[in-house]
Amino acid sequence: MTIGVFQMDDRWDEDKFQEDGLRGKVIRNYIKIAKVGLIIGIVVVALVVLSVFIPRVGVSIEIVERGGLIGSITAKISNNNFDSLNNVVVQFGENGVPQNLGNIGPFASVFSSPNPSELEFDRIILTANDGDVRVVKYRNQ
Repeated sequence: MTIGVFQMDDRWDEDKFQEDGLRGKVIRNYIKIAKVGLIIGIVVVALVVLSVFIPRVGVSIEIVERGGLIGSITAKISNNNFDSLNNVVVQFGENGVPQNLGNIGPFASVFSSPNPSELEFDRIILTANDGDVRVVKYRNQ
């Protein structure tokens, strides 16, 4: 017996009347959620990495002074570029003896100490790439 659109022997709680999932079930697509979470995670990591490396790009010189019975002074020279520095020369003070450090690779650091007669220097002068790169770091900065 057919009445209207539906047959009388069909039940009201069968899934064919609830095709769009409106019965209170929440159908989640876990693969899509995982993809969105992965993309958001990659973006967050990229922002953190960029916020750390962008301010430190370039050649930096850090002066490390240690006191005590045996005081020492060391300069840490860091190359935070994607290119190598060639023919690196460091000079402690305007009249200091130039020290040839050779090549410094990308994202590498080298330590250099002044000669004992040059411990009262006022600046460190670094030249590299046949004079194309010149960095001056004053001691009291």
